[in-house]
Amino acid sequence: MEVHNSLRWEVVEWSYSVVIRAMFAALERVAATDPKHGVRLRLENYSAFVDGLSGVSQEDPVIGWFVREAAGMKSQTLSIYVNQQLEYGKYNRIVEFSERLETLMAEVGPGEVAFQPGHQPGSVKQLLSMTMARPDKRLAEMRARTIKHLGASSPALAHEIWAACERTLVTRYRRLGEQMSACYGNLHLSPSPQELSAMFRAAA
Repeated sequence: MEVHNSLRWEVVEWSYSVVIRAMFAALERVAATDPKHGVRLRLENYSAFVDGLSGVSQEDPVIGWFVREAAGMKSQTLSIYVNQQLEYGKYNRIVEFSERLETLMAEVGPGEVAFQPGHQPGSVKQLLSMTMARPDKRLAEMRARTIKHLGASSPALAHEIWAACERTLVTRYRRLGEQMSACYGNLHLSPSPQELSAMFRAAA
């Protein structure tokens, strides 16, 4: 009897594995054929899988393995989606500029950054002025886009995305403030990182 039950359970586990792998493969195929909404589809579906089966995953090792797999895919896709949102709001320019500063500071030292092509104080002022103009309006537009995409079907996921957008941008913006102090002593960020974080919360 025990052998019979064990075999039956192995068949059930195998069936779970086949069905879930087929689901994941179908999701990836659909997402790959939809360049406009593919990232959002992946994010929403992996998130729903994780949320729906997290409780069961504690009781079944096979489902638990797939939940962890889906959680990893959700995390990767969330990062991509957040980057898309920041690009929509034009804040990717801030992120990319700060990353370039990071490289230059390591290569030539903070004191020489302001003399590098494209990194003179005038160019930096122009970039910051253009990118950080009317941040409250831009953040409101980003938030509205997130709600439009996910607010009706996945409000909790929309909230998670917004929190990730704030964390990603404000963390990098705070680092940019440190870089500005090191490379351009008389240039300061406006709004400040604290003010930008408050604007995110106000737009939520």
